[in-house]
Amino acid sequence: MLAGGCGNAVLAGAAAGGSLFYPCLMFLSGLSSGCSAQIGRLRGNSSLSQQGTAHIHAALNSAVLCALILGAILCISALFLISLPEHAQLEKHLRWYLFFAALALPDAALLFVLKAVCDAAGAARLSLLTGLSLLCLNLPCNMILLYGFNLGGAGCGLSALISISGSAALLLLVIKKRYRILWQLINLPGLKLNPVYIRSFLKEALPLGLAAALESSAFALIALLLTPCGARETAAHSIAMSVNSLIFSLPLSLSIAACIRGAQAVGAQAAALYRDEFIALCFCSLLVMLLSFSFTFSLRDILPTLFTSDQITAQRASYLLGFALFTQIFENAQCVLSFQLRAFGAGRSVLAVTLLTFYVCALPLGLALCYGLSGSSYGATGFWLALLTALPIASCIYALRLYKLYHKFFCKEPGQCLI
Repeated sequence: MLAGGCGNAVLAGAAAGGSLFYPCLMFLSGLSSGCSAQIGRLRGNSSLSQQGTAHIHAALNSAVLCALILGAILCISALFLISLPEHAQLEKHLRWYLFFAALALPDAALLFVLKAVCDAAGAARLSLLTGLSLLCLNLPCNMILLYGFNLGGAGCGLSALISISGSAALLLLVIKKRYRILWQLINLPGLKLNPVYIRSFLKEALPLGLAAALESSAFALIALLLTPCGARETAAHSIAMSVNSLIFSLPLSLSIAACIRGAQAVGAQAAALYRDEFIALCFCSLLVMLLSFSFTFSLRDILPTLFTSDQITAQRASYLLGFALFTQIFENAQCVLSFQLRAFGAGRSVLAVTLLTFYVCALPLGLALCYGLSGSSYGATGFWLALLTALPIASCIYALRLYKLYHKFFCKEPGQCLI
């Protein structure tokens, strides 16, 4: 929104840079979710104090190394590979946004792993602190650098660097000063490189990182494939997707918390506890689903007007939000179930289903429906219909896989499980 106030070139440069930067950020976020599950299982079997530090060090080493590699690729792309001679201003803003944002990736890796450890160790309020610090740093930095110094895309990238690095430093400071036991568990000054633990971590977490990056890339690719349909159609889809993504943070947060609690039950080998946690999760998920459905349904005509003054675009976005109402149901279900698979360490299953859902089903079907390859041309509606078809398939596969894992981990003796 702030970049848009500086002109189309700045907005386009930041948006194009974000389409490359955010999948890398989501990869690191997905990678860190493996650490949450591992720490949760260690808490469940009461071995956190003995093995926790080694697992945390493995996650930190792996995440920072991956971030350095991704950052180097983005920096090289920004400085040497990106060339848009017909759009010189857009190229400048894209290049410098990507360069400065790439420098933030190592600190983002540190921040994500620390946040995952805090969540899994029972200090989830630090996640709220992290979110608030990111917001409170990012907004004023963008305003100062964009409107005060007129730095354009470079200002957006610098804001990302300052907010991410500042939040990581603040989180470390709070842990050190207020959470001494957690600081001792993390033991950052005594960081060690243990190849055995690193291999174990990457085996579980790398598929999760790839799944998160691929899912993020799929949505960016949908927006790119829609561009031939015109600016209004693309803008309407982007508005509907932005609203849907904001609402999706509710089931995502619930799923992360439930993953940690489920991992503790798995670590403790407590079938009854896991069943109780899963029943509570289903009940809370239903409440969240009803809340998000009601919110979207009641405000679907109002929310698009916050993004655009073009009434035609707003009406089209409102129409697309009608499809989002139903995709939310299956998005919530597949999110909850996929994070339960993380609790069992089944990262490869999550990656396989992500590839199937988005790259085998949703994207090809959406492309066919969007451009009339199957008969009628539906525009952006075609991709929403494709998501509405693919997400239920993902939910069913996740449910079946979770059922099998539950029996594998908890039902080793006859009569041990009730389901």
